[in-house]
Amino acid sequence: MQKNKLSLHLTLFFILLGSTAFFVYQSFYVEKSSDKQVEINNNNSVTNNDIETNNKVTTTEDKIIPNKEKTEIKPTTKEQHTSTLVQETVITSIQATTEEHKQLPYSATITVNQKNYTVDFEKEGTILKDLLNKLQTESDFTFSGINYSGLGFFITEINGIKNDNKQGKYWVYYLNGVSAKAGISIQKINSQDNIEWKYENSTF
Repeated sequence: MQKNKLSLHLTLFFILLGSTAFFVYQSFYVEKSSDKQVEINNNNSVTNNDIETNNKVTTTEDKIIPNKEKTEIKPTTKEQHTSTLVQETVITSIQATTEEHKQLPYSATITVNQKNYTVDFEKEGTILKDLLNKLQTESDFTFSGINYSGLGFFITEINGIKNDNKQGKYWVYYLNGVSAKAGISIQKINSQDNIEWKYENSTF
């Protein structure tokens, strides 16, 4: 009888102990799970906030600075634009002149006060006055004159030196070493010809 009571008490004790342990475990597990859920929710909230914030920052940056490189480039002024156009025009002109110079097959030499100029031309028999006009646009050579009806064009000044009627000194030219007989408006020039201008006394 005493043994039965002891067994009954032990059984009740173990049942009570097991029940207590079970409830304590359940309580601890649920609380821990709740904490994890809160932490997960908080992390998700932070992540979503970060993503939203980043999107807002990116959107703001996109609106303010659509292209960083473009923002750093200073807009050209009207003067800079004009200067660029002038430079491009000069370069194009030089290139065109160089190209033309290469393509012309014939050349002649014009000498003034022992200074030689080379002028290129397209075809044989080119008029001397046309060559002088071309040379004037391509070098420091300058000339001026008077066109007499029926007589042609007569030189009155070359490279700043004018004819002097008082001293009887005028510009005359020699074609291949021979004093020319024709005016420059009708004189034909061929390849390798030499035209030498001399400032000397003349009777005409």
